[in-house]
Amino acid sequence: MTKERLSVLICGALLFTIPSSVFAVKQGGSNDITVGTIYFADGTSQSTATLQGPAGTQGPTGPQGPAGANGYNSLMLITDELSGSNCANGGIKIQVGLDQDRSGVLDSCEVLQAQYMCNGTTAVSPTPAPITVTASPLTQTVNLFTNITATVKNADGTPGYGSVYFMSSGSCMLYGADNSLSNYASVYVTAGIASIALTNTNSSGGPCVVYAGYYNPFTQVQVGGSALATFVP
Repeated sequence: MTKERLSVLICGALLFTIPSSVFAVKQGGSNDITVGTIYFADGTSQSTATLQGPAGTQGPTGPQGPAGANGYNSLMLITDELSGSNCANGGIKIQVGLDQDRSGVLDSCEVLQAQYMCNGTTAVSPTPAPITVTASPLTQTVNLFTNITATVKNADGTPGYGSVYFMSSGSCMLYGADNSLSNYASVYVTAGIASIALTNTNSSGGPCVVYAGYYNPFTQVQVGGSALATFVP
């Protein structure tokens, strides 16, 4: 018998003498035992088992990592769009994106999305919004105040909004929001009515004509009206 054959027989004999309980799978366990197989030179095999110990306690939490870089700002760019494939009658082009180079300007390479708002095919003639100016009452004793009221309505009859400016001449003075007398004052109207006080600083009295003008922010049409208040000594 050769030396190599003797070594194999001795190893085989030693393995066969190991109690079978060593290789038994732990009943009711989860992944505590890992089962494997050893193959010998003579073609025989032997099962093996590796017993895994219980998991250790969790270690402490590591230090917090550094803060990440700030995100990019969103930018919008609005430009005129000429007549062409995007807008038959022209319009505007709205581009949005992220300011990746933090320059404060939306560059062409930073654009993520583009939308078009195109002009219509039919021109629309704006309709003037009517304005009515009244003085109440028409006759006042000199140096007392009377109210001048401008009523603004849209073409469809709904109350208008925007700035109404009043103008008077000479001794006919308007009482402004800053408690000063002037021949010019502006009142912002939100519910269709603007009102301002008027007086005559001339002790002899006389007529006062007040003009009120209104600019419609939608139709871009300016309209006006006038009112007469007479002051008597």
